Amino acid sequence: MRKKLNLLDENVKLPKILWYIAWPAVLEQTLLTMVSYIDTAMVGSLGNNATSSIGVVSSTIWLINGIFAAIAVGFSVPVGRNLGAGNIEKAKSIAKQSILGIIIFGAGITAVVQVIAPFLPAWLGADPEIRADATAYLSTTSVAYIFTLSANVCSGILRVAG
Repeated sequence: MRKKLNLLDENVKLPKILWYIAWPAVLEQTLLTMVSYIDTAMVGSLGNNATSSIGVVSSTIWLINGIFAAIAVGFSVPVGRNLGAGNIEKAKSIAKQSILGIIIFGAGITAVVQVIAPFLPAWLGADPEIRADATAYLSTTSVAYIFTLSANVCSGILRVAG
């Protein structure tokens, strides 16, 4: 059986503590980057217009993913603090509230994206021949936002729970 690392032990060096805490996030970001590269390669095989269509709205999608990450932190930090303080019931209550937050924020952001998707490519200066594909891509990906947000929030809460 492997011995657990005591993060409060003063004899443990700071780099070891940082790596112990950071390695799951580093792995996650590496995998997400790989998915992005593979996605780009697959779309690249469809031609220049398909690649351009996705490129036009990709910054918006990354912005939304950043908002989802912030929402996940907003729920996971209070859960972690209460678990650390021994307030298990309060942590459970916040975790339950996160489900309502996922539904509200996920559905709300999806609705906003669905409304602006037809206009966003033009606002971003996309050529007329790729606007329809960019709109279709953004609209299609936004349908999964509630699941994406759910995965972000739930994995954040699981991380802080150990």
